[in-house]
Amino acid sequence: MWIERLDASHALDYRALMLEAYDLHPQAFTSSVRERAVMPLSWWESRLSSKLDVVFGAFENGELAGIVGLAFEPREKARHKA
Repeated sequence: MWIERLDASHALDYRALMLEAYDLHPQAFTSSVRERAVMPLSWWESRLSSKLDVVFGAFENGELAGIVGLAFEPREKARHKA
């Protein structure tokens, strides 16, 4: 298993794993699988290209097996938070 930062080139695998998570654990998200499934691939790519967010993926046998993200706060009084 290895960990690497995801970028727009990982968007298809990221989308698939996230949609599975939305479906299996709806209580953990503020959006539904139905809402996210209709988002274009460019939307998923932009989530992996953000300057304020970082998403790392765990890969096993060449496949994306897990995801963890860190979102940085852009507001002036909250920039010390992530």
